[in-house]
Amino acid sequence: MSDHIGRQNEITNEEIDYYSSVASKQGAMVEAGAEPTIIKHLAPAMAASDEAILSFPEPRDVWIDATYDGAAQYDSYTYIAPVAGKRLLQLGGSGLHAIKAIRAGAREAWLLTPVLDEARFAVAVARRLGLHRRLHCVVAVGEELPFARGSFDAIVSGGCLHHMRTERAIPECARVLSARGRFAAWDPWRSPFYGIGTRVFGKREVEVNCQPINAARAQPLQEAFDTATVVHHGALTRYFLIALGKMRIHLNEPTVSSITHIDDFVSAWLPGLRRTGSSVALLGAGPLSQVPR
Repeated sequence: MSDHIGRQNEITNEEIDYYSSVASKQGAMVEAGAEPTIIKHLAPAMAASDEAILSFPEPRDVWIDATYDGAAQYDSYTYIAPVAGKRLLQLGGSGLHAIKAIRAGAREAWLLTPVLDEARFAVAVARRLGLHRRLHCVVAVGEELPFARGSFDAIVSGGCLHHMRTERAIPECARVLSARGRFAAWDPWRSPFYGIGTRVFGKREVEVNCQPINAARAQPLQEAFDTATVVHHGALTRYFLIALGKMRIHLNEPTVSSITHIDDFVSAWLPGLRRTGSSVALLGAGPLSQVPR
């Protein structure tokens, strides 16, 4: 099943064409022997020492790649760690986190995406890196996971949950997790600064008409898991840093991480400010669907 790609159903989604186009272009780069962004992001993990593999997600410069959401990604990776010996599902995206999990010792990793070209691209990247035997891909939607109850030890999602109907996708994640399984996702949050930030600086992906997570859309996390936490980051600086990127002033992840750390420290001293951070980690453990009652 190493290169298995299953088509579950036809998906009509306004984001499909955009992400399919991106994946197709990156796939063409792989076939041409070039290095698309995902392979560059994977390079530190592929070169990691045995010590770094065992200490996932440390050191950060090996595993963390989400420049503007690195703090939330680190929270998420830490929450599901260790991944060695586990069966993991990446919910949405092009396979970056599933492949990292394999590199960190996961027994098996699956990618579920509604975009066929993303699944094809993930398989091509894993094959190029020699990790394809433990990667499996299925084309489906997060609201209807085609897996049996308790199939996975961990689920991770990077910037994809906000594309889904969370009232359906989060309970589905809880259903397919084992009794001690953990769910972790990092996504944009609709903070009070979102409207101002996007009007002034524009959206990061202008072709995509997606909506950030808000309190109502995060509520299913509390209902599906025995333990649920939402951690906010970057209340004061995230949109400014994104704006710098739009002006082609690109800061690396360690620099942004340091700025975000200071931001979070300052925000924590002002009542309620930290909770306006527009980058969040949504963490859930002990899926209620699996807990004996």
